[in-house]
Amino acid sequence: MSLNKVTLIGHLSEEPKIQRCYSGLTRVGLSLVTDMDTVLNVETGEQRDGQEWHRVVVIEPTLVAFAEQNLDRDDRVYVQGQLQTSCWRDQAHHWRTLTHVLLTQAGDQLTRLEANDDVSGVTRTPERWECPA
Repeated sequence: MSLNKVTLIGHLSEEPKIQRCYSGLTRVGLSLVTDMDTVLNVETGEQRDGQEWHRVVVIEPTLVAFAEQNLDRDDRVYVQGQLQTSCWRDQAHHWRTLTHVLLTQAGDQLTRLEANDDVSGVTRTPERWECPA
């Protein structure tokens, strides 16, 4: 048995990107920023707050509709999905990889949080949308 599940809470760094495919599938791309502990630059001794950037791809139709209608840049969101990494060779024949959080199935979650929401347990969120089982 194995488990591939990731949970993130962060801010959207840009407007959601809606993509309508020829197959009729609609997906939404999100750019999510999470805060990290203070990072120390060893060379300069400078300390600054760290950030981690994440790509999120929403494919599950209920969550796509929610993202299209309710999410904007700078919104604070709760995301729960799966990690997926793609590898390919670019035109210069260098290997490239891209890892993103994928929301495609029942149980994946996408929630817009209010600034004063308590996220310690993440059990009470007024706009949580869970995919139907």
